[in-house]
Amino acid sequence: AAGELYALSYHGTYGLPISIVRLFNTYGPREQSEGTRAEVIPRFVLRTMAGLRPVIFGNGKQSRDFTYVDDIVRGILLAAESDALVGQAVNLARGQAVDITTLCQLILKKLGRTDIEPLHLHEDRPADIEKIQADVRKAKEVLGFVAETDIDTGLDRYIAWIQSQDWDL
Repeated sequence: AAGELYALSYHGTYGLPISIVRLFNTYGPREQSEGTRAEVIPRFVLRTMAGLRPVIFGNGKQSRDFTYVDDIVRGILLAAESDALVGQAVNLARGQAVDITTLCQLILKKLGRTDIEPLHLHEDRPADIEKIQADVRKAKEVLGFVAETDIDTGLDRYIAWIQSQDWDL
């Protein structure tokens, strides 16, 4: 938020032509998969591929607006080329929330591991948010942007990429 305000301040004060893009749970190839910064999709995929139980914190009803990286890149390029967006912010996302339990079940099914049950840790992650879903109307109206990759297709692409990496799991 502070970064957005600084950018808008420079736009107003010095005429710097800025556009702000807000990204929502971007996933795809080269996503952080290790350490404390690892995201949920790589964690679920890699644990499942290794025969380990995916870990779900809280009740699993938390939802996120997962958006495939190719769509995000296209949206950023559209925003960079748009004079109509100068001095404004726009949400780049799919605009659809997927809950964590559904995400986990999709990944287990896609990897043929329906024999594995997720491990539910009943405590929530610190400062976790129950639902994140972007309002994408402005992206469509101003940029003509609509994320085209649904979660099913995006997971297929991500899993295929992971499998092509020949990692020692």
